[in-house]
Amino acid sequence: MAYNPWMTSNDIIEAVKRKIAFPVSQNTFSEEDILRFANEEMFISQVPSVLQYHEEYFVYRVQTPLVSNISRYSIPDRAIGMRLRDLMWTDSAGNFFEMTRISADDKAFFQRNIGANQAIHKFYIENNDVVLTPSVIGDPTGFLNFFIFMRPNQLVKNDRSASIVAFTQDITVSDNSAFVAGDKITITLATQSPNPVPTDITVLVGVNANATAANIQSAITLAAISGLTAAVSGATVTCTFDDITTTFVALNETALTVSSFLGFNIQTESSPLYSGIGTKIDFLQTKPGHKTYVFDIRTKAFSTVSSSVYNVKVNKSDLLVPLSTGYNFPPLIAGVQVGDYICLAGESIIPQLPPDLHNMLAEKTAARILASLGDQAGLAMANEKIKEMEYRQGSLLNNRVDGAPQKITSRHSILRYGKMGVRKRM
Repeated sequence: MAYNPWMTSNDIIEAVKRKIAFPVSQNTFSEEDILRFANEEMFISQVPSVLQYHEEYFVYRVQTPLVSNISRYSIPDRAIGMRLRDLMWTDSAGNFFEMTRISADDKAFFQRNIGANQAIHKFYIENNDVVLTPSVIGDPTGFLNFFIFMRPNQLVKNDRSASIVAFTQDITVSDNSAFVAGDKITITLATQSPNPVPTDITVLVGVNANATAANIQSAITLAAISGLTAAVSGATVTCTFDDITTTFVALNETALTVSSFLGFNIQTESSPLYSGIGTKIDFLQTKPGHKTYVFDIRTKAFSTVSSSVYNVKVNKSDLLVPLSTGYNFPPLIAGVQVGDYICLAGESIIPQLPPDLHNMLAEKTAARILASLGDQAGLAMANEKIKEMEYRQGSLLNNRVDGAPQKITSRHSILRYGKMGVRKRM
């Protein structure tokens, strides 16, 4: 069995049982109770202890378009403590501009009875909203970028997750009579790699849409493109691939329709969890650092592929995230990989902490249970071990780049102003 440096929810349950010699036959705490203790410890103790090192753990960017005549924008609900790491405005080319938080007491002074639709750069906090000032007026440009400390998802048992085994996308022959000589489908593998590989598939038109779809499926199979297979059902060709950045472009969009849905072949013990159309799901990274790629994505379709594999579809546009800054770089698809997993929104099966802290989470969970059971001797031993772990924690989390100490710069000095150019702030 391969060793993983991280622990899943089931691993934590087993570790806790092992640490406190939990009787298999006991009825005091269920496995769900153990996970509830683990979640409490994660949020009460471990998340704050990681944040205290200020090494940019848990940071996530949420980009919100500005809307005409709307100046109040809610802080994303996944933010820990409903607080922001930073707030910046980006123009239509994606360039960051620093924003200044003003005192809510000064809102009248900065309002100045005028409005703005570009160069948004001042705000104040009111309850859990960011309020822009002066007010945003018609046809504003750019986006607000909320940099939040993202709250880790709640741990649930492994059988509530679904492992991703492949990606799918449908190509449908929508109008067989609209084809013209030379029509092609361009298939590009790894479009976000430095050297994407395009392959052109020439469409051999059949007597009807179903025959043309069968010809397309045969042509894709004969092309022997690595990691890509195709199956046909009626007038639709379903392409299955192992790189999410693979794209399909039809030269003749009238004759061929490339689905706007991206499908995920998944293996799960709880298929009913994902079968409801409109169910919110999160896409989560399996390997360290167990991040959330995108969250609260609504499912659009669900089907059975085989006895153990299902297919769930979402809007491909919902998976686009900003992977670059400035110079008009468009959002790109999130880097979800085969082996990653999905859960219902707000759930996960791997603690979204550095994997080196997973054992500490199990130890603290065990201590909570020992305290509940009134086992003072066992609790004292567990607390001694926790104290040792916490003493060593700093060497794991602090100063994440040993060879490049962080330089502190004065962003608003006269000398730096000349180098940076104008970035409106006040």
